[in-house]
Amino acid sequence: MPNEAESEVYVGIDVCKAWLDVYLHPIGQITRVANSQAGLEALVRTLACHDVALVTIEATGKLHRLAHRALHAGGFRVAVVNPYRARRFAEMLGQLAKTDAIDARVLALFERRGQRHIKGGRSRVRAALYFAALTAVRKDPGFRSFADRLKAAGKPAKVILTAVMRKLIVLANTLITENRTWNPIPPQKA
Repeated sequence: MPNEAESEVYVGIDVCKAWLDVYLHPIGQITRVANSQAGLEALVRTLACHDVALVTIEATGKLHRLAHRALHAGGFRVAVVNPYRARRFAEMLGQLAKTDAIDARVLALFERRGQRHIKGGRSRVRAALYFAALTAVRKDPGFRSFADRLKAAGKPAKVILTAVMRKLIVLANTLITENRTWNPIPPQKA
């Protein structure tokens, strides 16, 4: 059970084939567990004792996947980040030394920079999707209930609209793949 008096904890995990180096910020706790189901079960139990805001893992080919799945299944928010971006962040902090424990600490600090913002890409497509998402939430009962569930879960308005935008893209891809037009009543599976 999380300690209510404790502040939010940000967890950084440096992944290798045999183990995971884990850093809990701001309490400064460092631990190492096996990169195995048993090690991850122990880690989930340890993290359950804290008010974990986010777990950050460096993308390491396929080595991080087991940890990502286990932590997500354990109810934790998990961010998988590009190793190059994490390294550049470490350099920005003046952290030039590189060890597994230092990397775990840098990853814990990495996600405390604040909210991410969408930039680049195709702005016209993004704008069209944004307005389509607004309309879908206002006019379509399915999208409205989806947005209401996210709102009830405490998600910010921009996150909700981004999720609706993604749902619209998935729907469009499905319609194209199945060569059919949209119908408010989904077709019955055979």
